[in-house]
Amino acid sequence: EDRDLVLAAVRKCGDALQFASEGFRADRDLVIAAVRGKGTAIRWASEALRCDKKVALAAVYQSGNALQFCSRLLRADLEVVLAAVGQHGSALRWACPQLRSNEEVVDVASRTYFFTRQELADFAAEDEDGDFRGDDDDSDRSDA
Repeated sequence: EDRDLVLAAVRKCGDALQFASEGFRADRDLVIAAVRGKGTAIRWASEALRCDKKVALAAVYQSGNALQFCSRLLRADLEVVLAAVGQHGSALRWACPQLRSNEEVVDVASRTYFFTRQELADFAAEDEDGDFRGDDDDSDRSDA
């Protein structure tokens, strides 16, 4: 595969990353180019890059809901979560339980998304149950 061709493809359509070889999915610059155009394209990145804070930030700045495809550790990182909910408050659902109830995070999220009292209550109930979206699998999400 030709790197320049893959780079052009992911710049045009971030989801083109899904058709790239494993080597290109592990290429930090290519993945960043993809997620800058479509944040959720991080789902096609290598596991290592879904754990990379710089890649995650580029993704969530473009689409807050890209947080769901970031590693568990990054979904518990205040900076990453604030960037995600700042882009779109609905990304709050993908944050770890501690950050879903963090006053600053909820405040930022509520500026870009209207939460009903029921949604906030549901988040609190999930936190009490120990449900952390993605707990079904300790590895990163690779499915869409």
